[in-house]
Amino acid sequence: MDFNFKIFRGKIILSFASILFVCGCGGGSDAKGTEVVDENNSSEIWHFQDTNLFFSIGNDGETKVYRCSLYDGFVEDNTLSGFRDGSELEMSIEGGEIQRYLIDENQNLIIGDNLTPYSVVSEVPAVCTDDAIEITYYTPIETSVGVEVEFLVNFDYRFTGEEAVIELGFTSDEDGSYTISQQDSYEVSSSGIGSGSISVSHSPIFLGDSIQYYLHINMDPIDPGNEFYPFATDKKLISILQLNESL
Repeated sequence: MDFNFKIFRGKIILSFASILFVCGCGGGSDAKGTEVVDENNSSEIWHFQDTNLFFSIGNDGETKVYRCSLYDGFVEDNTLSGFRDGSELEMSIEGGEIQRYLIDENQNLIIGDNLTPYSVVSEVPAVCTDDAIEITYYTPIETSVGVEVEFLVNFDYRFTGEEAVIELGFTSDEDGSYTISQQDSYEVSSSGIGSGSISVSHSPIFLGDSIQYYLHINMDPIDPGNEFYPFATDKKLISILQLNESL
């Protein structure tokens, strides 16, 4: 598989990008609901400017990912896990395969033939007012392999640009990558905070007992070309039953 940092229209190829953009809300928080970074165990914090994501890398090598949420500032995605060992970084989505990346001396991640730059910063900010999207309601939360059902998704978003399109996707490979449905979509034509709803028909597939199956939502450039960075993403877990389990 070609590990590229950018996202390709249609199937979201698992790469450093899809590890970053398949981020859901979660993690520990303080009494105010904001995310807490353990500074005693944090040796470095990396900021990826193109995606506005932060990595907190502990002295023990443990790596956590923080993204901009709609309501709670930067939050940890606890469906991701990572570990740094010298010049190598391992990352994986919950239930997916481990992906390995190299770190060079100029503060780049080496992903295939691409260099993805980051900057070292002092902290993960508590506040974020950039692009964000959050699934507020979805149904069904449980369905069966190979049975076509209609998924209804309500969402809230914050957008700082001029135009975007919001679409749904579903896990499509054992590595955790996902495919955009391209049935229904929701267009955003101005900046600000808003909400909407999308429904698509989908037949879940069986990818293995250990593979988590997710419903994804992307807020993307409206005319991205072949490669692009999503403005924001969210995901929700779908419980998938095999046919013999649902009888």
